[in-house]
Amino acid sequence: MRGVSTLIAAILLLMIGLMIIITVFTWLQSTQSSVFSGIESQQAAEIRAAGSQMTLLSVDSSTAKITAQNTGKYDLSDFKLYVNGTLSAYTGPSTLAIGQVGYFIPTGLTTGKYYEVKITTPYTHSAVSFTYG
Repeated sequence: MRGVSTLIAAILLLMIGLMIIITVFTWLQSTQSSVFSGIESQQAAEIRAAGSQMTLLSVDSSTAKITAQNTGKYDLSDFKLYVNGTLSAYTGPSTLAIGQVGYFIPTGLTTGKYYEVKITTPYTHSAVSFTYG
């Protein structure tokens, strides 16, 4: 009985080496595409944040009506309103188109108290302070 011939051994070594190279190449390609897609989505969010802006134009302290305008380059949505740092209910728009003015009225305020109100979206925020009533 004889061992494997040198020709067959060389062919087997070449096939094993080729399979290792293909496996490494495929792994590197999938890792690279996931890294680049993460970078692209992060850049898109940063560009959106840089172009999003909301300006608070006025506050009617007798009614707590806050007048806000979208002064950015993108529509704003997903508003959250915080009163003294606590998420609070409010009446107001669900979206503000570019240039649109909207009115936000926090609910549950007590007359004569000082309030700090912050209106946020995923990309921008604005704050105002006033005494209600």
